[in-house]
Amino acid sequence: MRSLVQPQSSTAPPLPSICYSVLWSDKTTHWDLMHAIYRWADAGQEAFFQSAGEPGRQLRDLYLKRAVMRSVTVHMVRGGDSSTLADTVRVRSWVSKVGRTSWQSATEILSHGAGPAPGELVARAVTTMVAMDDELEKTAAVPAADELRELVREAPDVLSTVVVKPPPRPDTDDGVYVWATTVRLTDCDSFGHVTNTKYPTMALEARAICAKEEGYSATGNQLALLNPTGCHVDYIRQIRPLVPINIITWYDAASQAFIFQLETMEGEQPVHAATVILSVGTPAMHARL
Repeated sequence: MRSLVQPQSSTAPPLPSICYSVLWSDKTTHWDLMHAIYRWADAGQEAFFQSAGEPGRQLRDLYLKRAVMRSVTVHMVRGGDSSTLADTVRVRSWVSKVGRTSWQSATEILSHGAGPAPGELVARAVTTMVAMDDELEKTAAVPAADELRELVREAPDVLSTVVVKPPPRPDTDDGVYVWATTVRLTDCDSFGHVTNTKYPTMALEARAICAKEEGYSATGNQLALLNPTGCHVDYIRQIRPLVPINIITWYDAASQAFIFQLETMEGEQPVHAATVILSVGTPAMHARL
């Protein structure tokens, strides 16, 4: 359930927001909320589209018909535990950068409604979108780019808290695990490929299976029990339904993050389709949140 909210006037032009009910199904067994955060960050852009007049209408049309998502970075400000979250979240989005063929949107998700901490910042997200031509083969110009640049606001700082550059794969296979699975039809959208919100879910599933099989290092197997405090996804190639997929994962102690490389097959050759990075920090850090 959602409702559009227009904030009261302030010194800066107001940012509209959309409110979503927090459903029981939004929370996993361990109270992780990452898949819902990705969904809200995606859907919450509608508030900006509606508030930005004709440039917003043109950007919305592009977004729905011929744009591809390049990356999404999420920082869970209050940690990954959603057990004390209010029954509603308020999502506000804006444009934080406009290039010739791409744009960046920023999102803040706040606790709202009945709960212990209404108004508390829950998560921040930064999304990079690329404009494509009608055939979705070549990049194209972002419409009304000059008008949209007048609406640009600074993006939240997520890069200092979330790992976005994947560390190199270890030289040996010790601590590296490969989960071979099949893309579910229900993980795909009406465009015929895996929806962007499912990538963190696939990574979390692979991490749980790897840890159960003690496939990580000893430290990685222990930290795999922690909810992620950040997630970065690089979308490289579209993944179709019902195709075999290998998810190669390892834990990098230096960055305190779990790395996931998603590979599909083209003929007999493996093809790198996406990278997911789950930042976890340490148990002591989680205790402070």
